[in-house]
Amino acid sequence: MTRMLERLILERILGLRSFRFIYPKNNTQMNDNKMHILLIIYLVISLIASLFVLKNDFLNISDEFNFKNFTFLLITLLDIFFTLMLFKWKKWAFYGLAITSLITFINNLIEGIGMFFSTLGLCGFLIICFLLLLKKDNKSGYHNLKN
Repeated sequence: MTRMLERLILERILGLRSFRFIYPKNNTQMNDNKMHILLIIYLVISLIASLFVLKNDFLNISDEFNFKNFTFLLITLLDIFFTLMLFKWKKWAFYGLAITSLITFINNLIEGIGMFFSTLGLCGFLIICFLLLLKKDNKSGYHNLKN
């Protein structure tokens, strides 16, 4: 039932047919690495938000090319890549998201945004951490991460 719900959300509602790599062809692999539906929903929402941010980053770079705009563009591209690789249960993608979140936090502090709003920027990564704690078939997302 949840597999059908996941497919409905990813393929029908969001129109993401390219996410077929979430569903492995091998049945033994499918039973070993099931992703929790809340994690899938959050990662898809995160991807959609990152695509909007990417559009704005391209517009900012086309208006004025400087190091700050280029850094934001690079971080957004890395965020999208790491989020996609997290669908494949890559442990390095999780660490990559942690590093990009930390770089964004430091960059926000340098830009003078303030400690409160800079810390709010870490909430996306913390949500992923907590969603990886959720268990599906008595196995948490952290145990599914592999190199």
